[in-house]
Amino acid sequence: MIEIIVQYILLVAIVLGISYFVYLLRENDTKIKNDYYGITYNILRLEEDESTEENIKNILRAISEAVFFVEENFKTDYNDVKEEKALMISRELIDNFNLKSTISDNTIKRIIKLICAMLPENK
Repeated sequence: MIEIIVQYILLVAIVLGISYFVYLLRENDTKIKNDYYGITYNILRLEEDESTEENIKNILRAISEAVFFVEENFKTDYNDVKEEKALMISRELIDNFNLKSTISDNTIKRIIKLICAMLPENK
């Protein structure tokens, strides 16, 4: 008898948890479909009119091009130096997009580290 009561309590807790999650999504008026892999709202924090999929792709491409360029041309430098060079190049490329929102250096560094983590290993 106690097992059945515990199961009902767990079922009610799960339903309440899911309901609260849906409530939070509607409360913040966040559209999951528009959040490009969590990057739009969590990392870049762009304004609503700038947070298009195309802008996000362009920003990510610019940063990845900078990372690939630095990794290819400065192989012998320390990682900190390469990160700063990639940051400078990325900043120049992103400034060419003329966005109203500013993207902080820490944000760009996080994305640089993500891209570096996905680079193929050199053998």
